[in-house]
Amino acid sequence: MAHQMHVRGKYLVGENANVLQNADDHMSSSMSEPELERSSHASSSDSECFEIERSVLLFGLTGKGKSTVANVLAKMFDDSMFPVSYESSSHTFDIDSREFIIDRYKLEIIDTIGLKDTRFGTDVVLKKLEKVTTFRAFRRGINQIFFVTNGRITKDDEEVFRSLEEIFGEKSVYDYVTVLRTGADRQFGRPEREQSDIDSLLRNQHGRVLVEKVGRERIVHISNPQPEGSNPTWLETRQKSRKVLMDHLEKCNSLFLPEASKKHFHLLVDHARGSDEEKRLRREIHEMRRERDQALEEIQRKNRALEEASRRNLELRQELEKRKKDSTCFIL
Repeated sequence: MAHQMHVRGKYLVGENANVLQNADDHMSSSMSEPELERSSHASSSDSECFEIERSVLLFGLTGKGKSTVANVLAKMFDDSMFPVSYESSSHTFDIDSREFIIDRYKLEIIDTIGLKDTRFGTDVVLKKLEKVTTFRAFRRGINQIFFVTNGRITKDDEEVFRSLEEIFGEKSVYDYVTVLRTGADRQFGRPEREQSDIDSLLRNQHGRVLVEKVGRERIVHISNPQPEGSNPTWLETRQKSRKVLMDHLEKCNSLFLPEASKKHFHLLVDHARGSDEEKRLRREIHEMRRERDQALEEIQRKNRALEEASRRNLELRQELEKRKKDSTCFIL
């Protein structure tokens, strides 16, 4: 695990001054006031020790490995910075933005809540995404949006990918998107297999959309095995993945300056809330119809039982009348 040192309102993590996090509540309560003062002076000088500044927004379906990518970018190879779940469900419940100074880079990494998360309504997810507009990267501009996915591209992947245009309000957003193929254990580091994987995406109706929007050169394969798992070379593999990501980011010089504002997000949230309310009402109507159909079936069952009882009663009366006639004839 990388060495960590707290400074006023920020993190310094790594060999020298690796991570800056804008969060005063992470300040160590055990530090004295003089120590805090010395740390605050140290952070101001360390924060200038970088040559390249990049901002990255992680985006995609829930459980695809966005937080793991964030940890790898931050050189936190043991996943100790951004919360990670190794199951299919997400462990990210809100937007998480952190600034890092690593080697000659200054990075701002924004880890977003996974879309299509069944625990949250669409309006809740969009409301959380609105927080992006408060981050420095949003005002400065975003160098790259990493759309994180793995395995076979599904309809949900395509829908979330297409939602980038709706969320940021611009078709040009795809000029700043890189598709990250995580879990590419068989393809990673093998150019011919990586190209074969891209070919397979083009044969998939949903994957074809991704490739056509961003181009083959912005489909990047990485492999992030679980820390200390069954793969003995997990650390080396993650380090190689990070180099691939940083080499790619170094070429991403231009900035995406989205015109999407809080008002735009408010409109999306209101629209989503209306859609969710409509879905709720439709579910209620469907449930009422189901209950009505069940009640009708019960009424029909009881009517059939009543008809059967009436028929049987009539047969019994007829049988009784017949017996009376037969007994009268016998007496005579």
